[in-house]
Amino acid sequence: MTVYNDIDRIISTLSVENISDARKEILKPLVDFIQLKVNTKQDIRINFICTHNSRRSHLSQIWAQTMAHYFNIKNVFCYSGAQRPQHFFQ
Repeated sequence: MTVYNDIDRIISTLSVENISDARKEILKPLVDFIQLKVNTKQDIRINFICTHNSRRSHLSQIWAQTMAHYFNIKNVFCYSGAQRPQHFFQ
């Protein structure tokens, strides 16, 4: 997989051991949903929502799509949205 060197270096330093057990428990339904879609070869559509659709949801969208590409997970489509636009759209 071709990825920019800096991004590749960042991803290679990530470790699931750095994620707390409490956070893993919160993320488990999302992980299970994604794994089911992978196993059944269905599209994986993830929409990241924050109050103003500013940085948090955009960065989550970008990183999720990047990680899907990096780990060669096919048919992943990430989006971001909000209750009301701000910053990026004004």
